[in-house]
Amino acid sequence: MKTDSRKIFYKMFRIVGIKFWFISLTLMFMASHKLYATHYGGAPSYKKWNNRESGNSSIFLTTENSSSSTSSSSAGDRYDPYALFLQNNYHLIQEEVAQGSGTSIEVIAQFYGCQKPLYNDARLTLNANYALLFAEKQGEKNLQQNIEQVLLENELLRNECKNLPMNAT
Repeated sequence: MKTDSRKIFYKMFRIVGIKFWFISLTLMFMASHKLYATHYGGAPSYKKWNNRESGNSSIFLTTENSSSSTSSSSAGDRYDPYALFLQNNYHLIQEEVAQGSGTSIEVIAQFYGCQKPLYNDARLTLNANYALLFAEKQGEKNLQQNIEQVLLENELLRNECKNLPMNAT
């Protein structure tokens, strides 16, 4: 009788052991899957060896979900989300400024601290100065400086937009 109970005990012990190993392997597989997802889609990394391309991302995508690398000649632009936004969306911004409306103009106004009622003034100011903003010689390089210069020339925007620099370069 003791041998029968021992056989049953060892059989149950083996079944429990197999279940334990199966559950352990399953949990390790799930954990490794999470690590994989975190490594490739997790928080942004600004280390040089871990740059990821962001494609045509907007300023919001660039700042919230990914880090980006760029072929810009100045190292300061590499991690500046606004400069990346201007560079990645240059042609869209050019088109929207020419039309006098668009979400890119709103993003630019928001970046300089303009409140929503001033978006229309920013839109009109940028549209009126299209030739200065998108001079063929300069291209993308001086767009940010040109935008600041144009916005500073408008007295209302200069006084009301909180993030405009005091002197445009």
